[in-house]
Amino acid sequence: MDFWKTEERLWREGAAAYEELMTGDCIMVFGPVGILERDRIVESIRAAPRWSSVEMSDQIVREHGGKMVILAYRAQADREGGDAYEAYCSSTYVRAGDKWRIAHHQQSPV
Repeated sequence: MDFWKTEERLWREGAAAYEELMTGDCIMVFGPVGILERDRIVESIRAAPRWSSVEMSDQIVREHGGKMVILAYRAQADREGGDAYEAYCSSTYVRAGDKWRIAHHQQSPV
């Protein structure tokens, strides 16, 4: 699996991508919004315009026993009609059978 392409999908695509790629007990943490669980994540994605572009730098990948992968990076994103956004991010993916799912994501605005 190309975790970076999956991560970009989550930035740029809508709620359907989240529903496909998240674990059932996924948690996401966003400074201005707070801590969200799966249903609230999907709800908030439906309500927000998606990012038109995202660039990821300072990328780090750590694999743990073939069952978990952690990504850490700096994101610079833009959306039409909105201000540019920069954040330090981390995502944790876990293997569920033969598929990888995101179990956790966190953003800290720069």
